[in-house]
Amino acid sequence: MKKTLCIILLVLTVSILHAQDDISTANEPKKLPIGLYFDVTIPPIIKQIFNDTPFPFAGGVTYMDFGLGVSFFNIKAQINYGFMYEAQWVALGGDNKTGMRYGGNVLGLRILTGLDINFGDIFDSNWDWISASIYLGWAFSRFDATQFGKPAWIPTALIQLEFPKFNFPNRKYLRSFSIYTEFQLWYTPSDLPRNYDIDMYVPMLALGVRAYIF
Repeated sequence: MKKTLCIILLVLTVSILHAQDDISTANEPKKLPIGLYFDVTIPPIIKQIFNDTPFPFAGGVTYMDFGLGVSFFNIKAQINYGFMYEAQWVALGGDNKTGMRYGGNVLGLRILTGLDINFGDIFDSNWDWISASIYLGWAFSRFDATQFGKPAWIPTALIQLEFPKFNFPNRKYLRSFSIYTEFQLWYTPSDLPRNYDIDMYVPMLALGVRAYIF
């Protein structure tokens, strides 16, 4: 795990240095082939207050998640940290008699690829300030607190719709901001005990915000 994180941090550092070298000195900066972004999922506050409300954005397996990633061409590589503690799980409607299935501190790795849609290319340059994207990918998350008493790695299939995405091409930093909707399908690893009444596939829907640093 430590070696993997070191490799990812090295990639992030190289991308930052490379992007800094590529910044145009002209009045209008060119679009960089490699960028750095930060995102955070929005806690399911409505679900926390009204457990029985059919609110669509009930959040992911974590209560809140922070991500730092590199985008290059049509690929995003990202590291994540999230958390879900027992008190938060119960506040979201969990049964404290059965206990929380997965939680604690959560470290994750993500890789996504997809398609970007710039409205300026469809209409005219007056629409360059807004765009959208749809990405598919996988995540691998390590939970340090589980119902089975030991940490567990859990894979997840992801579909991410990023819209709206607001662009400011004349800026050197913080060139884009967006809201994204993420569908998650969590899969229970086969090496965990099967004598529990648990679902193998768990769908989730989360909402988040993202800022592209450059």
